[in-house]
Amino acid sequence: MPIKSLIALILSLFANLASATGNHARVMPTPAAAGPYPVACSNLALDTGAIAQAGVSLDQLWDGAIVNGQMRYLTEVLAQPQAAISFNLAVPGDYSLYPRFANTALPMVSLVCYPTTANNPRPDYLLPDGRAIPHMDGAGELPLFPDNNRYPLIMYSHGMGGSPLNEHALGSITRFASHGYVVINPFHGDTRIKQVEIEDLSDLGDLILNFDEYVELQALRPLAISAAITDLLNRPGYRDRIHPDQIGGFGGSLGGEALMLSLGAELTRNLNLDSRPVAQDARIKAIATFVPYAGQSFLPAFGRGQESASRITRPVMAIAGTADLVAPLSMSLKAVEKMRGSRYFVQLRDVPHQYLPEYANDIYGWTIPFFDAYLKGDTTALSKLVQTASIANGKTDTLLLDATLPRSVAPGQILITEYVNSRTGNYLTAIDAAEIDLMAAYAGQGWVASGQRFKAWQAAPQGLNSQAICRFYHAGPVVLGGGDSLYYSPDQALCEWGKTLPDWLYMGHPLYLALPGPDGSCPSGTLAISRSYNNAHLRGGDLNYRFSSSSSELIRLSAQGWLEEATELCAPL
Repeated sequence: MPIKSLIALILSLFANLASATGNHARVMPTPAAAGPYPVACSNLALDTGAIAQAGVSLDQLWDGAIVNGQMRYLTEVLAQPQAAISFNLAVPGDYSLYPRFANTALPMVSLVCYPTTANNPRPDYLLPDGRAIPHMDGAGELPLFPDNNRYPLIMYSHGMGGSPLNEHALGSITRFASHGYVVINPFHGDTRIKQVEIEDLSDLGDLILNFDEYVELQALRPLAISAAITDLLNRPGYRDRIHPDQIGGFGGSLGGEALMLSLGAELTRNLNLDSRPVAQDARIKAIATFVPYAGQSFLPAFGRGQESASRITRPVMAIAGTADLVAPLSMSLKAVEKMRGSRYFVQLRDVPHQYLPEYANDIYGWTIPFFDAYLKGDTTALSKLVQTASIANGKTDTLLLDATLPRSVAPGQILITEYVNSRTGNYLTAIDAAEIDLMAAYAGQGWVASGQRFKAWQAAPQGLNSQAICRFYHAGPVVLGGGDSLYYSPDQALCEWGKTLPDWLYMGHPLYLALPGPDGSCPSGTLAISRSYNNAHLRGGDLNYRFSSSSSELIRLSAQGWLEEATELCAPL
């Protein structure tokens, strides 16, 4: 056995004596059916006389419809239109994107639900189907919040042909609101734009014949999302109660696609799979999606190979079903894999393209901690999220992809940036600007940023059991030629021994990381960092160690023959 492989094996055995539990290793309890807040909603009073005379069903008005060549919409039957949350959507004069609606104005209505006081005296409003809008605001009444605080906002975008009042949507909106979120859901009215169902997007023949209309329909969604947010932030009663820096989105089906477009993905605009940006909104900080539509194998939503999804750098959670034939899981997974921010992809086994109450535990068990972490900035919620492997009493859920990247780098912290060699598959990390510049200088040797990052402390953090970390560099046959490796350890005896090894360059103790507790878990507010070894002493080739917080990446490496050795380091979230 070559000496370098023998040394690598000894390092692995030496350092594998103490390890912690990695990330995403716990089954979390069933989430509560509702949060701590009572919920009230905006005015949506209906004129029963107008409904009777409309000549179409109320569902058609909620969803939008084209009847005898005429667009029909909810605004026809509002009893108190001045009290409703409504606006006119100004469509830009871009005829290449909006061939039928450029330079027009589309009426839009939104339902808004929000946390309210325990003694809100406003009555529930009974809908014709027997369901109720809780504590609905009356004409001339401002929303009744429980205090003078500002609350985060969730833009809820329903699926194609749906509305805020269809089946599960109202319950979902009020559930998010009960957890301390203002939730706005526009009645998109898709079927007044084009008579189509989401299933039609898998019909190649219809897509070819009417492609411009499909593009227009999809492009209008993010435009309406942005306009609805602007409208609400300018309204009395809301503008001083919504935190403008805590805006997120939840989207089902086509609503998920619309939010991804809002975050920067480009929409496929022709059958050559060229893509172009549509309405984007920098105010939206994070999104979660359920059965998100991301195109078909023959027509990806975000351009050739879903490549434009790489423009998304903000946090995304996607929950998809293995039995979904309308929005295939493989297409949304490919899109999320391209993204560059924190991202999580959850698979629900045997779930088709629909919502059933039995899915609720999984949906809210994953999304509530996600929103609490990335909108409210709750580190405890982020700690819970990075520990979650699945949700109890739900469907069989599997986390297929996870990447928890630093939200910010505080004073006294170091950002550690990972690089991968495209030729050899080896990994290195850079801890400062000089090392980042060095990696850039050797880009011609195959080194590129992998997209993975984590943090460390410059000095021992207060209140945590931590250790100065020694760092060693091992060069391959050519320095930075692709066969290189780095090694981190908190074990001071190993650090001293490492200084005596040939071919390993001691690089000091430049950073601190926390250590796991007696139960093997990383403390709250930290992220487990696991070490993998490429088994060079068995497989041949240049040895390499990788330090990663991603459980899905560790699984992928194990499938390639790497050995997951230990989780002995805990990085700041």
